[in-house]
Amino acid sequence: MARMRSRPVLVLALALACAHEPAPRTWERATTLEVAASHRCQGARCTCRDPSAADDQSEKNPPPNGRKRYEFRIGPSIDFTWLEVEGHGVLFKETETGGAACVYVDLPAGQKAHVVFHVEAQQAVHGTALDLQVSEYGPQGWYDTARIDCGGGGSACERTAMADWLARIHALKRGEHDPCGSTKIERPNWTAPPTDLPYPPVITVELWLDVYKFVPRLPHGSPQCGQRHKDYE
Repeated sequence: MARMRSRPVLVLALALACAHEPAPRTWERATTLEVAASHRCQGARCTCRDPSAADDQSEKNPPPNGRKRYEFRIGPSIDFTWLEVEGHGVLFKETETGGAACVYVDLPAGQKAHVVFHVEAQQAVHGTALDLQVSEYGPQGWYDTARIDCGGGGSACERTAMADWLARIHALKRGEHDPCGSTKIERPNWTAPPTDLPYPPVITVELWLDVYKFVPRLPHGSPQCGQRHKDYE
C-alpha cells in the first residue's frame, strides 16, 4: 500500500516543479532605449559612426562627468534582433532595416551594466546569425570593448560556434577584450531553446560590462596597454 501511495506523491512533486519553471520571455517589437545626447542621435534614432573615417571619431557632445559613452553596433541582418541595456531600455531592430544599426548609451563609471542580445530567425528552418560590436569612447578614441559574432555571410550560427565564442571570452586576460580600454567583460553566457532543427532559430546572449572609474590614457592598439592599473584591484 505504501508503494502505491508514493506514485501520486511523485506526480504531484513533478507537477509543482514544472509550475515553478520560469516562462520564456516574450520580446516586444518596440524600442524603449534611452540613448545618449550624442550628435549622432536624433530622438531615438542614431547614425552609425564610420570607423574608417578619421574625421568621424570625435564625440561633439561628450558624456557628462562620471559617465562613459558606448557604441552598440548591430550588424546587417534579416532577422529580428533586440538589444537590452540595463537601466536604459530595449532597442528592437526589424527585418526591414537590413543594414547596420547603432545606438549610443552613457553608462556610469564604477558600476556594472547587464547587456542582453536576443535574436529570432525570420525563417526558423534557416537558423539565425549574431553580430554585435560594443565600443567604448575615450579622449584617445574608441576601444573594441566586446564582440558577439556567430554565423553570417549566408551561414547560420551553430551551437559549437557559440561554445567557441564563450571559450574565447573566458580566455581573455582579466576579461578585457581591449586592454587599452577601461571595460571588463563578466559573466558571459548564451542560451537557445531545444529544437529539432539543425540550427537554433532563437539565441540569447548576455554579459556584464564592468565600467572602470579611470579614463583610458593610451589609444587602441598601443603596445603599452595591458599593464595593471590601481582601479583593476
